[in-house]
Amino acid sequence: MLFEITGNLWPLDDRTAELVATSARVAAAKGVGTSTDAGYVFLADAIESHLVGASEETIAIDEDAADAFLRTLNIVIRDPAKAEPSYALYLELRRFLGRLYS
Repeated sequence: MLFEITGNLWPLDDRTAELVATSARVAAAKGVGTSTDAGYVFLADAIESHLVGASEETIAIDEDAADAFLRTLNIVIRDPAKAEPSYALYLELRRFLGRLYS
């Protein structure tokens, strides 16, 4: 599946996407009352929709989803050297959020 961040497309394999969706769903259920909670829900819903074949559209990542995505990838990617292209997506999320907060 493909994620769109600032006009660029980033792929993520289904196995890693499934782990991200599961982790995001757990984080959303715990909820901390921030805008990131909405990002977790959006991310989990969008990925699950792709995994079951209900959607094939590119998933556009906004600030809330980017924050949730980055936090989730921090948990999911255990060995960045073995996680390509997931690690490239992770780095792009960090750049995106860095531009927003700098």
